[in-house]
Amino acid sequence: MPTKSRSSRSQPTRHRLPERTVYRPSAALRNVTLGLILILGVAAIWFAYISTRSVLSTVFCALPIGLFFLVVLSYFFYLSRKTTLVLAADGLEYNTPNLSIRTSWANVAKLVDDPLTPRLVLHQPVTVDAHTAAARPLDPSAGGRAIPLRMFGYARGSALGRDLARRAPHLFASAERSPS
Repeated sequence: MPTKSRSSRSQPTRHRLPERTVYRPSAALRNVTLGLILILGVAAIWFAYISTRSVLSTVFCALPIGLFFLVVLSYFFYLSRKTTLVLAADGLEYNTPNLSIRTSWANVAKLVDDPLTPRLVLHQPVTVDAHTAAARPLDPSAGGRAIPLRMFGYARGSALGRDLARRAPHLFASAERSPS
C-alpha cells in the first residue's frame, strides 16, 4: 500500500491577506450625523412653538418639519448602508448608491493624510460608473480623481489605515500631511 503524502495542514501557513475587505461608513460618523439631524429637528419644532405660543399651531408646523427631517434621516441611513470601500489585492472600489469607481493600486498616486478630508489621489482619472442621472458628469471625459476615506473612519492606526499600509505601502512612504 503506497504511503499518502502529508496534507497541507502540517506545513506552516503564511499569513495571507483576505481576498477582499469591505469597509462601511463608521458608526461614530453615523451617530454624529443622526444626533445633529435630531438636534436641528427639535430646535426647529421648539422655534415653531416659541414663535406661535400655541400648541395647535406648533403641531401643524411640526408635522411638515418632522416629515422633512424623517426624509433626511432616511436618506442618510440609506447612504450609510449602501456606501462601501472595497480593498482587494488588485485594486480598490468605491461604491455609493449614485456612483462607483474602480482602480488598480498602480493608479493610486498618493494618500493625502489631512485630518478633515483624508483621501486617495489617483494618477489618472478613472471612469465613473454613474447609477443615477445626477451623478453623471457634465463632461463625459471627466473622471474620478480622488477617493474619500473620512467616512470610513480612516486614521493611520485604524483597521483601514493598517489595511492600506499592507496593500499599498508606497502610499505611506510619501503621505502628505496638511499643516496643523
